[in-house]
Amino acid sequence: MPRDVGELLSLLDLETIDDNLFRGAQQDSVLPRVFGGQVAAQALVAASRTTDPAYVVHSLHSYFLQPGDTGAPIVYDVEELRSGRSFATRR
Repeated sequence: MPRDVGELLSLLDLETIDDNLFRGAQQDSVLPRVFGGQVAAQALVAASRTTDPAYVVHSLHSYFLQPGDTGAPIVYDVEELRSGRSFATRR
């Protein structure tokens, strides 16, 4: 868990690799798995970066199918499903 707001913001500052492709850093941990809240938050940041800044998040749905490796960065490949006048959908 981040010790302060600065660490949290650093954890959520994803690296842009390509269009709709982002890399999230891992926080040092002795745990064998990545914290699900970190994955959800980073995924939300990645998806938000592919939409018009005027949109606000309405909902987030997620499934954790496998444990994440704390020794490797997580790559977020965002798929644009819909971009309309009133809402956008990302996967």
